Amino acid sequence: MQLTAPAPDRPAGKGGNRVLFGLLGLGCFFALGCGVIGVLALVGAGSVLEQSSTPPPPEHRAACFTIDDLVPWFEGLEAEPEFESFSSSRLFGAREVECEYETPDGHSWPLYLYSVVSEAASASDARTDYAAMKISMGVGVRIGSDVELRQADHLLDWGDQSEVQLLMTDEGPGGMFVIAREGRRTLLVSMGGVYFDDPEIVREAFVPWLERASALVF
Repeated sequence: MQLTAPAPDRPAGKGGNRVLFGLLGLGCFFALGCGVIGVLALVGAGSVLEQSSTPPPPEHRAACFTIDDLVPWFEGLEAEPEFESFSSSRLFGAREVECEYETPDGHSWPLYLYSVVSEAASASDARTDYAAMKISMGVGVRIGSDVELRQADHLLDWGDQSEVQLLMTDEGPGGMFVIAREGRRTLLVSMGGVYFDDPEIVREAFVPWLERASALVF
């Protein structure tokens, strides 16, 4: 289902299904728990840890894929800051910056958007982080028996590792995951209510963010 007419010379993305929102949130919860910071927190249980979770400064928020990155692809979609939240965490040299955006029930444009950028202490830790995020996404989706993941790696090839997965329902695609890694950084976007299924559009929509997030010092 196409939610809006495409803007001139720039085809819009496509609309999805709100039933996926809870599954996406659950998958992201697992992703955070299974990432490097989550693993380190479990290892350090019972000891005194130097850990903090605070709102990131404005310059660090640029690491996230936000509603402002999505708006240009959908005519009529507007950013509403009251639905957006940011947080950041540090533990044993691992860092994360995350953003969540969710419109409430009854909103004219049902949308869920989540992104996280994780910087591990080493490339080896980042590979573990990447693998854990992939597994956690599957765990979150499998809890919803009517939803499955469809691999769509033809949509994006970027960095040291990357992949795209579409969330499929009986009505067709309802959302998507984009996961990538460059060096010590792992980057994730999940969205429900909208999706992209054209490789050119995926590259135009996500590569600028991937390059921005991988280069930003935070």
